[in-house]
Amino acid sequence: MLSEHFIRQLNQTILVRDFYKTSRDGDYHYKINVGVYKTRPNSVITPTGEIFDYASPEETPALMGDLVDWYRNEEQRGILKVEELAALFHYRYIRIHPFEDGNGRIARLLVNYILLRHNYPMLVIRSDDRNNYLKVLRQCDLQTGKNTSDGAHGTLHQTKPLVDYISAVLENKLTALIQLAKGEISELIEAKDDEKSGQKEVVRKSGQKKWSEVLELIKENPKITRGELSDKLEINPSAIQKHIQKLKADGTIERIGGDKGGYWKVN
Repeated sequence: MLSEHFIRQLNQTILVRDFYKTSRDGDYHYKINVGVYKTRPNSVITPTGEIFDYASPEETPALMGDLVDWYRNEEQRGILKVEELAALFHYRYIRIHPFEDGNGRIARLLVNYILLRHNYPMLVIRSDDRNNYLKVLRQCDLQTGKNTSDGAHGTLHQTKPLVDYISAVLENKLTALIQLAKGEISELIEAKDDEKSGQKEVVRKSGQKKWSEVLELIKENPKITRGELSDKLEINPSAIQKHIQKLKADGTIERIGGDKGGYWKVN
């Protein structure tokens, strides 16, 4: 079950241990406490050069509590589609930015957590698509505005760009998996066909070998009987009869005289 404790543990797992980071202006170093909600404000500089602030340290605990409660209620209600639930949670989490480092990675991991809980495949935002991903987040920012509380409680309509983006990535992943499954099934069918063909070839070659052995024994002793052939080749008389019929049918041998006192003629 998703909880604040789980999210803090996830941050601790990703970052491993406390470390120091340099301030944006390079004037000082500050300590990053892993698994702990932020103790100083954090923000991002937009492509236009503006500073976009996330939730303050004082707001963060209450907003994270609201976020987890909202998620649990929405999951229980089951009204939102899985991709809508995942995208909306992702955006609301990002607008809070509860930790001093690792927020983006955790947001994407939690999207996969939600997808997996509903038996959907995990997604990866590829590095070559990162700009599109960030562009979509900025579009949602414009829809919700700069007010932190509004962003942390963004609506499905306001976050539609991210919902559409995650839906498209999920659709591509599912399509790839279906194609992969079809390919594996085709390979399995081909392997089965090859196996059957191989078995038929083994039987055919085995039959050819026995025919040649029967023929060699007849050449050595034209008066040899079917019983003697059976004993020498250690196969049953009915099989010997089939090999003889084959050799007779293609004109390789013929019987001169009856079974008693007769002999085999090799053509």
